[in-house]
Amino acid sequence: MANRIGLWRITLLAGLCMGLAVIFFMLPEPLAAQAPFATNTPQPATAVPTSPPSLFATNTAPADRQVIAPNTPMPTAVIPQSPQAPLENYALRLWLESDLIDLALEQIAALDADDVDTQRAVQLTMYELVDRFPNAPSNPADLEELLQAMLNAPIGTVDMRPLVHRYVEDALNSNGQVADFTVGSFTISALTANLDGRNGEDAVMQVRAYSGGDEPTTLYDEIVLATRTESGAFQVVPIDYELPAVPFGDSQSVMLQRASDVNRDGLDEVVIEVEDSGPGMRLYIVGVRNGVVMDLVAPGQQIRAGQIVDWPVDNPEIREPELSVIQVDTVSESPDWPCLSEIPVTWMYSNNFYRPSTEMNASMTNQDSLGCALLAAEPILANEPVDAINLLNAALEQYGVNVPGANRALMTLAMAYTLNGQLDEAISIAQSVEPIGETGSWIARQSRALLDAIAVPSNTALDICEALVVASEAPACDTDAVLAFYFTRVNLTTQEDLTAQLNAVSLPVVEAVPVAELGRPNRLVVQFAIEGTSWWGFSPDARSQTYSAELVPAPAGFEPLQPGVTTLEVPDAAYDALLVDDDPADVLNILDTLASNNPSIPATPAMIYLRALSYDLLASRADARVTYFNAWSNFPMMLWGQLASKHLELR
Repeated sequence: MANRIGLWRITLLAGLCMGLAVIFFMLPEPLAAQAPFATNTPQPATAVPTSPPSLFATNTAPADRQVIAPNTPMPTAVIPQSPQAPLENYALRLWLESDLIDLALEQIAALDADDVDTQRAVQLTMYELVDRFPNAPSNPADLEELLQAMLNAPIGTVDMRPLVHRYVEDALNSNGQVADFTVGSFTISALTANLDGRNGEDAVMQVRAYSGGDEPTTLYDEIVLATRTESGAFQVVPIDYELPAVPFGDSQSVMLQRASDVNRDGLDEVVIEVEDSGPGMRLYIVGVRNGVVMDLVAPGQQIRAGQIVDWPVDNPEIREPELSVIQVDTVSESPDWPCLSEIPVTWMYSNNFYRPSTEMNASMTNQDSLGCALLAAEPILANEPVDAINLLNAALEQYGVNVPGANRALMTLAMAYTLNGQLDEAISIAQSVEPIGETGSWIARQSRALLDAIAVPSNTALDICEALVVASEAPACDTDAVLAFYFTRVNLTTQEDLTAQLNAVSLPVVEAVPVAELGRPNRLVVQFAIEGTSWWGFSPDARSQTYSAELVPAPAGFEPLQPGVTTLEVPDAAYDALLVDDDPADVLNILDTLASNNPSIPATPAMIYLRALSYDLLASRADARVTYFNAWSNFPMMLWGQLASKHLELR
């Protein structure tokens, strides 16, 4: 009995110990040992210093943020396989149409808006599909599936035009007449035109597709032309130039302006207005010639109209209506000051093309705009801050805040207020232009960078300017301009070491190079550890015993190094030779020339794959098999190696 009681006590004691151990391990660590997690107490939106920061205070490095892995388990990755046998055991794959469609769907699903290789892979696979099976996809269900996959892909990553043209042509023939209709995800607005002079029952269609939701996004928008054959069937006319399709490429919008006989040749032309990354509005005048749609603007020319002045095509008494526009060109590209120059141009139809003509003494002049006015005033922030503030406020008052370049002007104004110590005004402006719920745009990055930098009390105006330089390209602040202003306030004496003086006022020097030039005093050329700054030269003035500062070129031996070519990239001409000109033999000529001119530089995986595919399409089976195998063997983990592996199969 005593033994049983003793055993019971021992068991109870052991159980208590185990329970205490479990509780101990479940308890949180002491507060001092815990990671610095944020509390639920809301922080103020912006910390506003009560007084301007010291002009030359140093930067305080922010603490690294802790990264916490989510609890969601990561999916198991499919590891690509290297060849499982030597080359001799592999043969070229015998393709079925369905297999290539599956491969295309696989590539479309892998599209990445930031990865050009994934986009090129889809282009090459779709080309290969149509080359091997000219009527592919022969099954309407496959065509529908491919189009839907493309619509679901990241916007602008895939050229849908060939498939859309097939799809719309089939639907138009099913309808049997030119009228508005809807097919699948596409809405078609159609009007009748006389494009080829045969029956006057041709079709000009605007083909659109939008995403769902309260704010639909344009997934596709294109002007498509179709002629009616003698049998009564409609046929989409192939294009002989890069007719824009939104949002593929840099096209942002496309609009049908008119379809009528604008040059009095008896056929209807189609006039298309396009907004893209270029200046003004690009005007296409296209017509059907010899069975293809051609751009009737002279080769090498573009109609870039800031304004259409006159085009009397509706007046039947005018035999040769001339198009008068204000032609525009870019002086400063966005997101720098958006300034356009302009000149009156008359476009006349002569010898099968529209050709430009200008007055004898006409010349390009900058537009009267906010961007041009402020471009002419640069470097704005090198002025006294009060003068910069007055200049910017006057320009915004004259041109308004809803014109191109206004956001940039406002951010520059905020920086001018910062230089003048008026931080409340700077914060107010940055908050007013910061977009809600957006982080990636230029204005979002610039406004947030300024607000975050001002919130650090130790930051100087130069530190805040540097934060804008780091935040995005073409920043609203120029650190060289701010330095130019600084050097009007700093007294640098020739009686003391210059580098020590610069470091003492928080202008850290990384290089100081003495430079001697004939006919002028020796000077010290300095590079600062400040983002965006150039080299500065400091020349001594014997009378005042001070240094004067100016921007100078990099001294000899310190010029920026041009990065060397380490691999041979596929030139655009090679892709165009295949995808546009349908000439795989020319692809090989281009790649061979590039390789022979650079014998010691290895080819990229994309180049090796393109070479293999070109061999394959030319029925050079032995070369194709070896090159596919090399791409797969050398780059099994990369897209092009994996794509090459799809073209081989074990014997």
